[in-house]
Amino acid sequence: MTSGLRPRRVSVIAWGWLIVGALLAVGGVSGGMDEPLADRNPSVFDFPFAHPMAFSIVLEICAVILIIAAIALHRLHRWGARVIEVAAWLGLVYVVCFAAFAVYLLGGLILATDAARSQPRFLPGFAGLGVINLGIIGTPLVLTVLSLRRSDTRDALR
Repeated sequence: MTSGLRPRRVSVIAWGWLIVGALLAVGGVSGGMDEPLADRNPSVFDFPFAHPMAFSIVLEICAVILIIAAIALHRLHRWGARVIEVAAWLGLVYVVCFAAFAVYLLGGLILATDAARSQPRFLPGFAGLGVINLGIIGTPLVLTVLSLRRSDTRDALR
């Protein structure tokens, strides 16, 4: 492929991450409309709920970074590809950790009941849900990283 042509995979990845950035921006705006949960003693995990405006600002900053990087990738700038690749890696780490946590948490809740102790077959079902989650959300992230690391993609970027 000549360096003047944009590979189709780059266009698909750029548009996909542009949409993700736009959805993140909408989520940040709507999250800023929430009232803080002041009646609880928040932990680190409750930060988005205890401080919705601060969390919305963080979401908006991430959205702007992703949108700018997606536009740069669409214009074949190498730095845009690197930012998108880092975002994909962070997303993949999040998806893997979230799936493991969900299997652990939901499996523990189910197995804590008396009915589940007599029928421990529920845990493989939750493990299956974790695998489905990984497949649905993780697959596009892996494909993004693999596509951006291809030699013909790297050759097309400047």
